[in-house]
Amino acid sequence: MKRLTLFVTTLLLLNSFAWVVHADNNAIADYPDCAKLLTHNNVRETDVAILQPILAATTEFMLATCAAFNEDDMRALNDRHFLTAGKPNGNRAELVKLLRKNFSDEPFPDISDVIVEWQSVDYTQALNSQLYSLNVIQGKRRDEYAFMLQSGTSNISFMVDDRMQQACLKLSTMACDLFFKEVERVTSVQNIFLGSNEIKQALVNTAQKRQDWHRFGEEGRFMTFIDIAFTSWIYSEEFSNGKSLPPPPKYQFFALRPSIAYEHFSAAESGDKDEMTLAVEWVGINQWDADIPWGVSIASVYADRSKGRKLGHGLMLHLNNKLSIGFANRGGGDNSVYINIDLLNWFSRFDAYASFKNAMLD
Repeated sequence: MKRLTLFVTTLLLLNSFAWVVHADNNAIADYPDCAKLLTHNNVRETDVAILQPILAATTEFMLATCAAFNEDDMRALNDRHFLTAGKPNGNRAELVKLLRKNFSDEPFPDISDVIVEWQSVDYTQALNSQLYSLNVIQGKRRDEYAFMLQSGTSNISFMVDDRMQQACLKLSTMACDLFFKEVERVTSVQNIFLGSNEIKQALVNTAQKRQDWHRFGEEGRFMTFIDIAFTSWIYSEEFSNGKSLPPPPKYQFFALRPSIAYEHFSAAESGDKDEMTLAVEWVGINQWDADIPWGVSIASVYADRSKGRKLGHGLMLHLNNKLSIGFANRGGGDNSVYINIDLLNWFSRFDAYASFKNAMLD
């Protein structure tokens, strides 16, 4: 009894705490297809010296978002620092620096007030294609323009006059209309990946996958690190790309899963018929997302009774991801029935996606 108790206790401790340990991989791989997007979208260098740092920042942002989404689409959807390679506000900072250093209120009225407001804008949590690009909108008149930062903040509206034309020529050797369009082109590079039709559909699919993984962790049976490793091995072909995971598996698999059960053994002496027992699921399966979730495990139970065999073997049935009922045979026609008290389900629900991804990468 002492050896079995020690064995089950050890399993409980390992399974209860080891699942919280995970590796954090912040490396973003180099994806050639991301660089090809620059060629496909005719991205070219700019001859305007003050716009070159902007182009470098927007190009870096585009490549980072593309690489991050290819590396781990689920994490890219949730983690803005991972999505932007740790520079979520780099583009905005470069744009504000450009405006503050080179644009003044004299030729560009009220620009200082708008710069202050733009500086307070933080990177949006939601992935979309409107991320700090500076759009130029022509007004009703040919010489009327507006600068609009694509983040829902104030825009700059102005009429181009002689002073502004001289300022544009000094900054870029271009007339204002051409200079403004060059600013718009350079700042829009960052959104090439996030603004593509393919990624918009991918975002919809990824959002659904994230919801499915959340349900898997919340509604399915709690999974220990052994269960996760076992299930990952079963589904190794589906998880073989080493990066983003597919939708969650339809079945959960279990191995060496300890628990406590409340057992009724009719052949025991009076007073010993109902007792708390130790149980171990040696191997099991659970269809967690069925109309009526169900599963079954090969299990053993142990109870230190004065009469009858202490160890029994049989099946444990799982219903609705919450209730488990077992039947054990102790030989000689002695059978018992028990209700599993799965302490592991009392712990906080686990992050299913992160747990399976870590198991897949190990």
